[in-house]
Amino acid sequence: MFADKDLEECGIPKIEEKPDFSKVRGPPDCTKQKCILGKYNLLKDENIDFDAVSTFLDKWAEKNPAFKPTVETAKSRCLGELPGPPQICEADKMVFCIGTTMFVECPAWEDNENCTKLKNHVESCKAAIPKPL
Repeated sequence: MFADKDLEECGIPKIEEKPDFSKVRGPPDCTKQKCILGKYNLLKDENIDFDAVSTFLDKWAEKNPAFKPTVETAKSRCLGELPGPPQICEADKMVFCIGTTMFVECPAWEDNENCTKLKNHVESCKAAIPKPL
């Protein structure tokens, strides 16, 4: 959804890169998510602008029509107050929720052994994902 250049500028590694979690202590740093949300004008006074996020997702779905149902699911699950520890900022919770929903509900799963194993594993983890409101 976001340009690689923008992710890099905000310190967010590409998916294929493996971050070193051994050096991470304490709650996640919210500045990276706020940076990317700010680049796309999805913040209002340092808070998430849920209307802007909804519009952004709708525009992304227009360019990627196969994902429209997935985007609608993500919007119903992730735009608003989310459960989780209070030390995790709302931007982190929302970005994680949207990313996880897009992954779990992806319409482009391939029909092969590796994808089937991964999808079955993801299905077993669905209980931890917030349900639609």
